[in-house]
Amino acid sequence: MVHFFNPRLGATGRLTVCSALASNGYRVIIKYPGNLRRVHHFPDDKSLHQGTIRIQTALTREGWQPCGLNSGSGLNHFTRKQHFPRFARI
Repeated sequence: MVHFFNPRLGATGRLTVCSALASNGYRVIIKYPGNLRRVHHFPDDKSLHQGTIRIQTALTREGWQPCGLNSGSGLNHFTRKQHFPRFARI
């Protein structure tokens, strides 16, 4: 699970990206503020890796920043080594 924040949106500008095993590969679920969810499907490890890079790049371009030690978001307990630590079966 990776948490992002958007400083332009203030306290409500947080989203979560999580991944899970699915029967036909993997799912990456983006949970935006306001209960909007986007689900991306990937058939294998390679496409999952490439897809998560594209997702992170797109989020960064939209102004989202991963929560981390220097993010200023107040969620400093998330570190890079915890990003996508394990997959949960759906």
